[in-house]
Parts: sequence; C-alpha cells; structure tokens
Amino acid sequence: MRRSTSGGVKRLIGGPVVTAALVIAGTAVPALASPYYSAASPLKAIQNGKSQAESFGSFSIRNLSYARNDYSYRDPRPGGDKVYVETFYDWYLGATLRSQIGTDTSPKYNKAAWTASADQHELRGGGNGVRIRTNVCEDHGVLIKDPCSVKPTQFFNY
Repeated sequence: MRRSTSGGVKRLIGGPVVTAALVIAGTAVPALASPYYSAASPLKAIQNGKSQAESFGSFSIRNLSYARNDYSYRDPRPGGDKVYVETFYDWYLGATLRSQIGTDTSPKYNKAAWTASADQHELRGGGNGVRIRTNVCEDHGVLIKDPCSVKPTQFFNY
C-alpha cells in the first residue's frame, strides 16, 4: 500500500479497494451437495454375505462448472483383491438423457484404512442437468465379474 500525505494528514490509499477485490475474488459460487452413506454405515459390495468393498461420499456441483464425486473407500478384508470406486456422469437436456459424459474409476486399493479421493467432469453447455451415480467394487480380474454395490444416484439441475 502506498502512503499519501495531504495537508499533514497521512492516509492509506488502496486499503479498502484491495480488501474489496480480495473478497470478491475469493468468493466462490456455493456448491450444491448431496452426501451418500457414511463411514459408520458405508455403501457395500457384498459377496457370499460378506462385505468385500466399502465407500461413502458426497456428490456435488462445483462453481456451476463441474459435477464431482468426493469419496472415501476401503477394503474391509485387506490382503485379498483390491477395491475401487466407479463414478458415472450423464448429461440431460430437460428430462431427456442426451449422453453419458464419462465414467471415472479410482485407483485400486487394498487397505482397511479409509482413503479419500475424488472424480469430476466438466458440465456440458447447452444442457441443464447432470445425473451422478457411483458404486464400489472388488476387482476379481478380467475373466470374473466383480462384485459391486448398488448405485446411489443424484440428479442436479444447473
């Protein structure tokens, strides 16, 4: 900041202007969010009556630009096959499904501790809605179908 003197009075120039600019630049559009499941009651992939993979998280729209899935996941039975999370994004125009924007798959993980991750896709211009779905699975390799959870789903208008 620059100091200016006028008739022996010192004043700070730019103080309130700089502060206002920082407040405006630092203000983000609020996120629309929808949590699903929790660490105490996680989403589960079940096989033979036992939980093979677990997850919980939150779907959101960020800055009206991105559809996002923030999640934590774990292998409740470490030492065996690794687990992963899939996120599916679908683009809508009105109530009509136009196309799948994409699918993201987390890194594969085989520890009992929760690990956090996130996936996101840019929202499509010309649309007005996005559906986000997710599941958690245990990786059984190429030739065997992976056990996966149900798919919590959230639709957001934007």
